[in-house]
Amino acid sequence: MQFVNSYFLWALGLIAIPIIVHLFQFKRFKKVYFSNVTFLKSVQQESTNKNKLKHLLILASRILAVIFLVLAFAQPFIPSKNADANTGKKYIAVYIDNSFSMGAVGKGVSLLDEAKATARNIAQSYSPNDLFQLLTNDFSGKHQRLVNKEEFIAFIDDVKISPASRKWPEIQKKIADILGHENSPNQSAFLISDLQKNMGNIENNEKVKFHLIPLIAQKQANIYIDTCFFYEPTQLLNQKNKLIVRIKNSGDEDAENLRVALTINNQSKALANPTVKAKSFAYDTLNFSITENGWNKATVSIEDFPITFDDKYFISFFVQDKVDVIEIKEPGAGNFISGIFANQAEFNFASVSSGNINYTALSKSQFLVLSNVKSISTGLSDELGKFLKQGGGVLLFPNEQADINSINTFLSSID
Repeated sequence: MQFVNSYFLWALGLIAIPIIVHLFQFKRFKKVYFSNVTFLKSVQQESTNKNKLKHLLILASRILAVIFLVLAFAQPFIPSKNADANTGKKYIAVYIDNSFSMGAVGKGVSLLDEAKATARNIAQSYSPNDLFQLLTNDFSGKHQRLVNKEEFIAFIDDVKISPASRKWPEIQKKIADILGHENSPNQSAFLISDLQKNMGNIENNEKVKFHLIPLIAQKQANIYIDTCFFYEPTQLLNQKNKLIVRIKNSGDEDAENLRVALTINNQSKALANPTVKAKSFAYDTLNFSITENGWNKATVSIEDFPITFDDKYFISFFVQDKVDVIEIKEPGAGNFISGIFANQAEFNFASVSSGNINYTALSKSQFLVLSNVKSISTGLSDELGKFLKQGGGVLLFPNEQADINSINTFLSSID
């Protein structure tokens, strides 16, 4: 048995007070004379034995009262077999998981707010002389040192949701690196998290005692944008286009009249209000016109509280002012291809014979049409392969008497 306040044990000396009172009877007796007291002898003997027992019980109760009062102030405890009663300055590290998942609601507040309140309570349970380290997924530079309790609580107030995520081994290593500079045995770390599976496993540490504090979120129905894609393969300036959006509802209830918004270059372009059945997908179409050439930045967003980190889907796409189209013609190809592209304002069309190919011009175009092809030479096959890898498109019209082997060799070389 050990004592939290062992210096109170000196008060056990106060046990002498009831003993002294018992040994010295301070009560004065008065003699009363009777003519004949023979008949009282038996009664006197019986009363004396009862009084002795009564006085001994009173003495024992007084001694026990003093002992229990002293022990109440000394606070005795039985230490665990594996625990050390360490004294002196303590070093405490607190990790607060501030990943996106901590934005979920727990006990009426977000898990992050609950984690911050827990961290404050941990700090308040230690003395002002102890030192603290705060750690989040950001691994911020200001957190790479030990601070006093007041500064530590100020750090807690500044913690915000972050896109960063960490695994347990690197979190534990970072804590051990900071606390490891101190040679004190009083090193503890508290890990406050919602325990996502992708964080890995917690490892044992001989010097730092790790305490895991799990937080549990309420079951939330999450709605998010799974993917989106353009209806047309090529986006042209001042042309109408369609963006197909796929929305997922992971909850157990239908989501009706969701608000889906499309913004391009910070300008609102389209709105939609789809309904998504529970545990299923839904598709919706956003119609818009492209007004700027070059690279465009688009954002598709929904409103879904309280899980908001996946409510926006970001895409970018390149818009050509005009599409450069080159036709490589074999003899007898006709003018069918030029009839399609030559009179369209969206295209810069050029036609060259197969014997007069400018490979530099080919690399600057976006679309090639091989018309009435009889065979594809090794050199042309290599250039077409490079063109396709750069994102170009190729349309092939073979001749009726084409060399199938050379065409198949070209097609098989395309990754």
